[in-house]
Amino acid sequence: MKRIIFFFLISFCISHSMAQSMEWLCRPGKYSDIQYMGFDLFKVKDAIGRCGIISAQGKEVLSIKYDSITQFVENRALILDMSGRRIMGILDSNGIMIKSFDNDELFTTSYPYYKEGLLGYKEKNGLCGYINAMGNVSIRPRFYFAAPFQDGIATVQYADGGYYGLINKSGGSAIISDTKYRFLSSLVDGQLLAVTASSRGGDLLRVMKLDVNKLKATKTLEKKMFVDLSDDFTYLVSQNGHHYFIDSQWRISGANYSFKLPYQIVDKQTFITESAELLSKQDTKNGVQITYMGKPILEHSFDKVETYEKKYAIVSAKDKSVGVLRLNPSAGIEVLEPTQVFVFNHNPLPNVLTANLDEIEPEQYIELAVDIKDVNPLQLKCYINEDGYLRYAPLKQQENDEWRIHLPYFRPDTQFGNVISNNIDIAITYDGLEWMHRTVKLATKHEPGYDITISSGSAEQNKLEITVQSIMGVPNRLVRIDVTGQGTTYMDGEKEIISIPVNVPEGESVTFTYTVTVEEEGCPIINKTVSKTITKPKRKEEKKKEKKIIII
Repeated sequence: MKRIIFFFLISFCISHSMAQSMEWLCRPGKYSDIQYMGFDLFKVKDAIGRCGIISAQGKEVLSIKYDSITQFVENRALILDMSGRRIMGILDSNGIMIKSFDNDELFTTSYPYYKEGLLGYKEKNGLCGYINAMGNVSIRPRFYFAAPFQDGIATVQYADGGYYGLINKSGGSAIISDTKYRFLSSLVDGQLLAVTASSRGGDLLRVMKLDVNKLKATKTLEKKMFVDLSDDFTYLVSQNGHHYFIDSQWRISGANYSFKLPYQIVDKQTFITESAELLSKQDTKNGVQITYMGKPILEHSFDKVETYEKKYAIVSAKDKSVGVLRLNPSAGIEVLEPTQVFVFNHNPLPNVLTANLDEIEPEQYIELAVDIKDVNPLQLKCYINEDGYLRYAPLKQQENDEWRIHLPYFRPDTQFGNVISNNIDIAITYDGLEWMHRTVKLATKHEPGYDITISSGSAEQNKLEITVQSIMGVPNRLVRIDVTGQGTTYMDGEKEIISIPVNVPEGESVTFTYTVTVEEEGCPIINKTVSKTITKPKRKEEKKKEKKIIII
């Protein structure tokens, strides 16, 4: 393929700092929902709602066939059935099932997570117990209710009599008392709320503190009135209308009046929440952008973005499809800025701009070296961004395995030799995403692209030929040629020959002079005067031969 190649000098200036990069871990459309679970694992759902787990490499760690999977807490997650109550299995932090309960009927409590290495569970007969991190029974089921452990102590309701008590991790009683507690909340900082029957009628609701192995009252909240659990076990209600709210760990978390808790509930981070330190998000008029240290990583905007652990972003597109992007901190591309002046002999851009020039190799281009780090060049696409119009600029690998970008770049001018410097914007997509922009300063000038000559066209010298020859390559645009007195000719190719008939009288010399004007869109006009002198010699007259008569 014929092309004009503008070679560059060896000397370049470059900044070696690479921008941050995001790459698809899981493209939008594959799963209907994605949630980050920690440990570089993601819970995904297919189109019919079945769950599974994929790794940070995008591989399925747990087959996508389960009804429900809890978040990881204490390096363990539960596989649940469609109801969200029956336990089907236990996963470790690699997403591997370490215990299956397909053949058992175990159910979750109101808090379906491990706490301090033990998980409260319920059997089909309604009795509760605890299993350890490997899924084995640690405390056999003998309670109507089993709350999560708090600092080694758990609140339970004994099946024998229905009264509440406190147990340690061996399953034995943590308190010595003859009191029959009608209710005990979970301990927080050694304190809880307790309900006992009052000797004067009604109930007593008191704040109590665990002192070694005994509960001691520190404050009375209600007396001489009945205090009961709500039907849904979410609050205690007193006869005077006071409500004391119970959270999923059986702790009193507040009240419907100005009751000040005797303790402060401070949970260590249990569930994965969004991070907003290095990797975060920013709202723009076009949607949500992903940022790194406050600067956009991608030019692309999404409908919704959730960032996790400084390296992952779960994104939703405008069509609500969900995907996962992963931060690649060392990846980037820099265009090496040249110091030489590039020469235009012709306008290298095509005459007709099509709607989609993607993947079309430009026939004429400026070639620049690029520095690509930690990213597959085949996943990159580059474009010259001219006021929103993107002109494809392919990356090409050289024989020495270096990469160069071919820019279909042109700047018009009306004068030859006039050096013009411009900053050009190169838009780069990575793996299908609007990734980054690079600005490069290019200095260019125009030099004449055509050689114009005149010659005799035939041995009879009755015509002249004016030849317009491209000096380098083939022009992309239709070129107009005007010759004085001869009208207009259009050149579409590398060379154009214009024949001019002439008449020179015998025995005379005539000089023919023409001004040739060559016009190419965007380039300076070429005017050249060419002359050719034609001499036509006079013909010599032939003498008549006399006939001699010989007489014999």
